[in-house]
Amino acid sequence: MNFNLSSIQTNYQRYIFLFIGIIIWIQIPIIGVLPLLLFVFINSNSKFYSLDSLLNNSILLLVAVTVTLFCCLIDIQADTEQYLIAYRDCNGDNPIECFQSANFPFEPGFYFLASLLFIICNGSELGFLLSWSFIINFLTFFVICKGISKKYYALLILFVLLNPAFYLQAFLMRQFISSTFFLCALVSQKNKFTCVFFFFLSIVNHYSILLYLPIIIMQFVDVNSLLQHKLFNKFSVIMKYLSIILFVFAFIYSYSMNQATIASIIDTISSIHQLSFLAAKSAFFVKHQLASLGFLAHLILVAFVGYFYINLSRDNYIETNLNYRLTPEEKRLDISMLCLYVLQSILFLFTRNLDYLPLRLSLILLSFLGIFFYLPLERKSKLKPQIKFLSMVILTSLSVSYFFYFLQANSRANPTFNYLEGHIFTSSIIDYIELAISQW
Repeated sequence: MNFNLSSIQTNYQRYIFLFIGIIIWIQIPIIGVLPLLLFVFINSNSKFYSLDSLLNNSILLLVAVTVTLFCCLIDIQADTEQYLIAYRDCNGDNPIECFQSANFPFEPGFYFLASLLFIICNGSELGFLLSWSFIINFLTFFVICKGISKKYYALLILFVLLNPAFYLQAFLMRQFISSTFFLCALVSQKNKFTCVFFFFLSIVNHYSILLYLPIIIMQFVDVNSLLQHKLFNKFSVIMKYLSIILFVFAFIYSYSMNQATIASIIDTISSIHQLSFLAAKSAFFVKHQLASLGFLAHLILVAFVGYFYINLSRDNYIETNLNYRLTPEEKRLDISMLCLYVLQSILFLFTRNLDYLPLRLSLILLSFLGIFFYLPLERKSKLKPQIKFLSMVILTSLSVSYFFYFLQANSRANPTFNYLEGHIFTSSIIDYIELAISQW
C-alpha cells in the first residue's frame, strides 16, 4: 500500500506537522505524540530522510518517554500493587533467594530485573514502574516496529498508541515485558543468538509464552522448504477452514456467556488453592463491572485484521514471481504473525466476556494490535487499491474514536486506573514532570 507523499516534500510543509505536534504535546502530551508520529512517517519517506534520521529517532525517544510517564502515573492497585510488594520485599537482594522465598513466586525473570532496577532506581517504586515501562516502549518502537517495517514503522507505532490496551503496562507488567521480548525475537531472525536470547527472556518473565512453542520452533525451520512441501499446503488449507469454524463457534459462544457462568468459573478457580490468586484478581474487575464490557471495540478491530489477512495475495509467497520476492526472514515473520493472529483471536473470542482474562491470554493481539497491520501495508492484497485505502481510513477513524473515548472515560469521576489523577486533558508536560517528581 503506497501513500502519495509527493505533495509533502518541502521542509516547510513537513515541519508544519512537527510544529503543530510540539504545541499540542506541550499542552496535552498524550495527544501531541500523534502528530509527532505523523511527522516522523512523512519525514522518513521523504528524499531528505538521511539528513533527518537523528531528528526522527529523537522524536521517537520523546514519544517513548511521554507514553512511559502516562502509563505509570496511575493509582496503585490490583496487580501493580502485588508487583511493588514483591519489589520492596526483594529489596535489591539476591534474585534467586527472592524467587525461592516467595509463597506464590512470579517467574524468575521478574526478580532478576526487579533487583537490577532496585539498585538503579535506589529503591524508588515509581522509578521501578517507569524503568519497566520504558523498556517496553523503547523495544516496541525501536526494535519491533522498525524491525517489522522500515517504511511504515511510524504508522505502526501510531496504530499501537491508538489502542487503549497498550496503556496497561503498569498493570500487566510481566505479561507485557514478556510479550515484548517475544516480538523482539520474531524480528531478530537474522541473528539466531539474539533471537534465542529474546525467547529466553520472554519465557523466564512469563511462562504463558510457552503457548507459542510451535511459533518458536518455526523460527529455526527452513521456511522455503516448508512452504513448498505438499503436506504443508494441505495442512494450511485444513487449518484455514478449521480456524473459520472455530471463529464462528467462539463468536457465538462469547455471546452466550452470562454473568452466572462467569461467577461459576471464578468459583471453580477459587477452589483450586494454587490458582486462588487468579480469582482474587478477577473479583476486582467483576466488582468494577468490567466483565460485561466484552471488549467490543477490540472485537471490531480484530475483525478488521482478519479482513485484511483473508485478502492477502498468494503472490507474496510464490517463488516464481520475479517481480516481487520476499526474503526467507520476511516469509517466516509473515507466517509467524498469521499463526499468532489465529491462535490469539480464538483465545480472545472464547474468553471475551471473562473480565480481563482475554488480556491475560491474548495480550499480544489486544495490546500490540497495531503491529499486525504491517501485512496490509507492506504486502500485496487481493483488494482493489481504492477499497484497501477506504478500509484503512475506516480503520484509522475507528481507532482514533476508540482512543479518545478511552481518554474521556478516564477523565470522568472514579475511573478504573485513574491516569494523571483524572486530569488527562488539563495536564501539560510540566504537570507530568511535577507529578512524577512528587511520587518518586
